[in-house]
Amino acid sequence: MPPRVKREVEQYLRCGDLRYGFVEVSCEVCKEARLVAFSCKGRGFCPSCTTRRAIDTGAQLESMLPHVAHRQWTLSLPFSLRFHVVKRPELLKRIEGAWCEPSGAGRDERPGDSELWARCAAAGCASGSGSAAASS
Repeated sequence: MPPRVKREVEQYLRCGDLRYGFVEVSCEVCKEARLVAFSCKGRGFCPSCTTRRAIDTGAQLESMLPHVAHRQWTLSLPFSLRFHVVKRPELLKRIEGAWCEPSGAGRDERPGDSELWARCAAAGCASGSGSAAASS
């Protein structure tokens, strides 16, 4: 097993366990105190930390995006490309850049609406669902 995968699993096993660190928080009104265990902040294996990261990212995007209609697209790479993209992140940036250019199917929907494309923007989030162990 690759060392980084082993490290991720070990951190996951310690996530939320008071024996590996905690902070005491207390209510300013009633003075009730609780212990909150540290999290592993893992990116690919711990379901609790991965969910928290997804919620935080969604909240951040929601605060940044204008209150207009949005469209979400998902790009899934062929298995033959996934390993190369993981090992060379600059490839992912090039793929995202080419994919997000306003020259695809959306242009046919409103021909001649150049103002529409002037207001286009993209936010990309790479997801390695289950790839932490598979891409090593």
